[in-house]
Amino acid sequence: MMNQTATSAWEQIKPRFYIFCTGLVLGLFLGWFFHGLVGTLVQIVIVLLILVPVVAAFLFWRSVSNDRAKSPQGDITDASWREVDDRP
Repeated sequence: MMNQTATSAWEQIKPRFYIFCTGLVLGLFLGWFFHGLVGTLVQIVIVLLILVPVVAAFLFWRSVSNDRAKSPQGDITDASWREVDDRP
């Protein structure tokens, strides 16, 4: 009687066990195939996290320390000089 109970319990667990093992093997293979892609994406994110604040700081510094932005350029008009001759 004990043998039949153990067998029926195994028969209930066996499909779930096979599905678990199949998922484990499939996950290992997919992880092995795509580890390069995931690693590259992680490196790109790290570089962007470092690069974006540096570029933003440079652009802010350039806009603050720019001499042309401090002096008003709108009042100056460029024109070519032309001599006015006296009429005889």
